[in-house]
Order: sequence, then C-alpha cells, then structure tokens
Amino acid sequence: DESGDSVLAASQSSWNSSLVLTDGSLIATSRDIKLTLSARKDKKIGHYYLSEDPSEPVADAAGWVGVTETNDLNLSAISFQLSDSDGEKTINGWFKDSCGDISPVASLKITLDTAIPVGTMVLAGGASTTNSLSIAVKMAGSVTGDTPIVAYYLSEVNEPPASDASSWISITNPSTGVVIETSFSLAARSGEHTVYGWFKSQTGRVSETISSKITFTLPTVASGATPVVQEGLTVNSSSTLTASFSINNGSLFTNSRTVSVSISGIS
Repeated sequence: DESGDSVLAASQSSWNSSLVLTDGSLIATSRDIKLTLSARKDKKIGHYYLSEDPSEPVADAAGWVGVTETNDLNLSAISFQLSDSDGEKTINGWFKDSCGDISPVASLKITLDTAIPVGTMVLAGGASTTNSLSIAVKMAGSVTGDTPIVAYYLSEVNEPPASDASSWISITNPSTGVVIETSFSLAARSGEHTVYGWFKSQTGRVSETISSKITFTLPTVASGATPVVQEGLTVNSSSTLTASFSINNGSLFTNSRTVSVSISGIS
C-alpha cells in the first residue's frame, strides 16, 4: 500500500553509501582488488554485501558480511575478486542496518586489464657487429585485448622503467600491434653492448624486458685514408680515444722536406 511504500522510501533515502578502489584508480591490473566502503545512517549498520550481479540480495542471503555495528561505517582494503575476463566491470555494494533494512545499491565501474605487452627487438638489421655508435633498432610489440600499446623505452641499463618515467617515447599510432623503427646511440666504448627495451600499454602495463646484443668495433682505416674518430669513444675502462699529432714540435715553418711527426693520445 502507499503507506508501506512511503516507509520504504524514507528508510532508503536516509542511507549515504559509496565504494571505491582503495588505491583511488579506475583501473585494476589484477582480478584481486581492494575496496574502500563507506555508509552512513541514523540506525546502526552491521553488514555489507558485494557482487558483480546487480540483483539486490535478500536480507538473509549467504553473502552478507558482518562488521562491528556503527552509524558511520568506513572500511578500507576490503578484498574482492573480479570475474575472469578483461574489460569494464561493475561492482555493486549494499549495506544492511540492525533492523534489516537494505541500502540502495552503490556501484563502481572499473576496467580490468591484466594483459601485458610482449615484444621482440632486432639491432642493426640483425648484424652481430657494428662500427657505428648509432644503430638502427626495430621493435615489434603486441598485446591481447583492446588496450593499445602507447609507448616504448630503450636503454643499455637493465632496469625496467616505471610507467610514469620521463623517458618513455610515445607511439604516433597506438595499437594492439605495433612496429617501431628507430635509432639508438650506444655508449661510447668498444666491445659487446646489450640494448634493453620495453613497451607500455594505455593502462600503464609495462612489458617484460626484451633485449638484443651487438658488438661495436673500431672501423678499419684503409692505407692513406684519413681516420674518423667517433667523439668520446672509450676504448678501455680508463681512457678515452683523443688522438692528436704535431709536426716539428708545432713549428709553423721548415726549410727541409723532411719533418718529424709526433702522434699522442692513443692507448
């Protein structure tokens, strides 16, 4: 009857409730999440109920969780497991007071993204050696689902970057499958180099480390040719290649076709 409807409306309207992810985000990278629940009412609140099913539970349903009764309920880091497919999820929460009155539903929409990008890398077209410190890099990345890959990262330091690191390079056309052709400057030293790379998805998921090796060797100089020194090249652990030479100890004039040449700085 109308009076019963009025009592129910008054009971429900006195509720103030909400639920959010405890970390404040709207993206979950695991099915196991933590929620913060809040509810307020003039009667003591003693239970809550969480589900992806939008159907309101009955007062004696098995899924109600009891808590210490209070008029102002605040619960943090409450565990909840999402259903097992990536995409948008809606979590529904209800509260129950000491009289058995159930709150209106409080809902939270989030995105579950458990897919991690994977990739491959080829240096200098697949060559094992190079005599240039600037090398071509080709990377291919892919990810399952609908979340695109948006950035890549290259380094000679094997330390996975944080998703908010400043050196990520944005991809012009983000996609779930990308091919990157770029260049990379090796550290100025001879010997074997390992280049490490990572991809990042739109939701901040960082790939496992991908890597490739290449050996840098000094270029061979033909007889009579002018050698080209790559600036700052370290040829051992303690010295830098900075060759210099002088004629007749720096003299600007000579009366002989025979001169003395001094070369220094090569070790």
